Amino acid sequence: MTDVERSWQRIMAWLEEHAPLTARTIRAPDADAGAFEDEVGIAFPAELHAWWGLMGGVDIDRDYRAGFCVPPFSMPLSVARARHEYASLAVSPDPTCCGPGRQHQREAGDRGGNYCFALVPIARDVCGDVLAVDLRPGDRHGHVMSWYAEEGFRPDKWSDVGTMLRYTADCFDPGGTEDVPLVNEEGFLRWDRR
Repeated sequence: MTDVERSWQRIMAWLEEHAPLTARTIRAPDADAGAFEDEVGIAFPAELHAWWGLMGGVDIDRDYRAGFCVPPFSMPLSVARARHEYASLAVSPDPTCCGPGRQHQREAGDRGGNYCFALVPIARDVCGDVLAVDLRPGDRHGHVMSWYAEEGFRPDKWSDVGTMLRYTADCFDPGGTEDVPLVNEEGFLRWDRR
């Protein structure tokens, strides 16, 4: 069993026991990421393929009130929804990063404005802000980035998808992380900070 599988199994087991309504919003895998990877034109990290092979995200339009699986406010995207988000965001690439021939003037993990076509959305909040995997070349290739419409993109605290999932799973251990899971009486997961 891979680290991604172990972490996702821990997350789902906790959700099913403590936040069943949030657990029910997470769908089965919907598609192989290969066609999306071909569309982006850059190989996806194995951890991202593994995660998308385990789950099909949350239907954000229907289940956005059911809780956030990734702290503090994000819901995982299916391959299909990630493609949709990518298509809408990558139409205006960051001119300080994205150059002709899909070359980049900045390395993985560097901040930027607009959006970069080497960022692959993996999770989203209700406001439209996304978490994305940075596929630009450099030492931080595969880093999880946060993108905000008003601010652009910047590195998040996770070095890769596996670290993000391990961190999320650790949140469910008493005293595990700075993010603390809270479940309302209906069984929806929310997050608080220590």
